[in-house]
Amino acid sequence: MSYRKSRYQIGLGGTAGDVLSAATNVVTDPCLGQVAKLVLDLHYAQAGSPTPTKPGTPISGLGALTVPPPAGIGLCKAVQPLTIAVWVARRPWVVPVGGIALVVGLVGLGYAIGATGRK
Repeated sequence: MSYRKSRYQIGLGGTAGDVLSAATNVVTDPCLGQVAKLVLDLHYAQAGSPTPTKPGTPISGLGALTVPPPAGIGLCKAVQPLTIAVWVARRPWVVPVGGIALVVGLVGLGYAIGATGRK
C-alpha cells in the first residue's frame, strides 16, 4: 500500500496570526473598559446583588449614553444596547408594562381604524 497525501490540511495554518490580530484589536478598542463594566453591571443586576462601585463612580444608566470615538473592532456599538439591557435588568417591571402598553395601543389603533370605516 502506498502513502497518499491528503488534500485536507490539518493544523493551525494562519490561525495563530488571526487570533493574535483579533486579540490585539479587542485590547486596543477604546470602549473595552466601558463594555466590560456594563457586562459586569448586567451580571450583578441579573444575580440580584448590588453593583459594587467605587466612591465617586457614577452607576451607568440611560443618562450615560454617549457617542464614543470610532476605532477598534466595534465594541462601541455594543455600549448603547448593553446600557439599555442593564437599565431593564434593574427595573423588571418595565417589560410587563411595555407589553400591556403595546397591547392597549394596538387595540386602540384597531378601534380607531374601525371607527373611521363605519362613518
